[in-house]
Amino acid sequence: MGWIETYELSAADAERFLQRRIGQHPLLLQELATWVRDTGGPRQELDGTLASLVPLWSWCVRFLDAGTPGVPNTVRDFIWLDDGKPDGYDEFLRYYVAEALEAYVSLVVQRVLPAARWEVLKRGRRDGLRHRPVLSTDNRPLLFSLGSAMDAVVLGGWPLGTRSDGYLLEFVRTQLQEVVGPVVDVPPVVEFLPEPGRVTPARPYPPFVPGGGEVLAAGERPHPRPAGAEDAPPVPHELRSADAMTLGIPPQALAEEEDDAGTEDEVYYGPRNPGRGGRDASDTRGDDDDGDDGDGGDEDDDDPDYPENWQPLPTRGLHAALTALGFVCQTHQGGAPRLDRGEHQYLYDGQEAAMLIETTTAGGKLRMLSVQFLEDYAQPCAETPTGRWLVQQLTVLAGARSAMLLPDL
Repeated sequence: MGWIETYELSAADAERFLQRRIGQHPLLLQELATWVRDTGGPRQELDGTLASLVPLWSWCVRFLDAGTPGVPNTVRDFIWLDDGKPDGYDEFLRYYVAEALEAYVSLVVQRVLPAARWEVLKRGRRDGLRHRPVLSTDNRPLLFSLGSAMDAVVLGGWPLGTRSDGYLLEFVRTQLQEVVGPVVDVPPVVEFLPEPGRVTPARPYPPFVPGGGEVLAAGERPHPRPAGAEDAPPVPHELRSADAMTLGIPPQALAEEEDDAGTEDEVYYGPRNPGRGGRDASDTRGDDDDGDDGDGGDEDDDDPDYPENWQPLPTRGLHAALTALGFVCQTHQGGAPRLDRGEHQYLYDGQEAAMLIETTTAGGKLRMLSVQFLEDYAQPCAETPTGRWLVQQLTVLAGARSAMLLPDL
């Protein structure tokens, strides 16, 4: 998803962002209930009281230590961040857990302080806090992104004392006391958490687009089935079963791995030996039969997890090619964006399939396109004629740039 910097939003967009953010709290609470149930956590003790923050935090520490079981990597598409971009999948997973905890804690605080309301912070332009969603009472912000408490969840560094069972309760009590003075706990509620059973949906939350852009309901979407889509070949299993796809010129090691896999799906994967901007057969940089690093090259040079190791993806005509297929740039208006500067989203909003493409840059170059179907249809998008056609067209687009279309890494 896009990374929201709230201080850059207009007042109207900040209010929309707030409503979208807190509108997901009921779903996040269902997620939390599911994780607690599946890990044998203290469901009955999470009764909506301040005291319940003790068993909640104790469970959360164990849950994070166990690697957030049951939280899939796809949650990276469910997060609207308002405080920067995470580094790697682990932080994505912890951010999602932090959002679920924030939903629970904010509900508890609203029981303790019935006047508390989620609002857009009107101050803080200099330090980047302007337009942040905050829980406030009597126009006094409680600054409930939970601050360092959530940093302990996200960053996992566990500063001194943060692993203590009572840490979250003490943190919240202190924060409330600074604003409203001492608070009294509320009576427990039996079955305070909603029923578990929700799993992370296949579809990301609709992209938040400043200015009012939204993903439409399926029946309202502008693109009918493209001409010739019925003849598009099936999407290969490797791509169909992946959570997402990557279009780019990969490091040589990954390209050679795909070479070894055979040529059955050549029509989709594109060229097996990236040429433009890539290495040719005479370039032995990093090749070493005896396992030694040879001339001292970094063994991570071909690690596909690092975008900077992917060859630069040619950008000339790319925006025009995507818009010709029916994609709309969600992050830029008025001409073609500089795809080697910043990250951009393209959305295909079809009546039969929807697809989101996000750009990734590193070192001032476009490195790859992350491609994902947005699944809210009765039939999986990849099985529809439109879905097959989209993958086929992106493969052609990849081939024209000496790139490959691969399952997400």
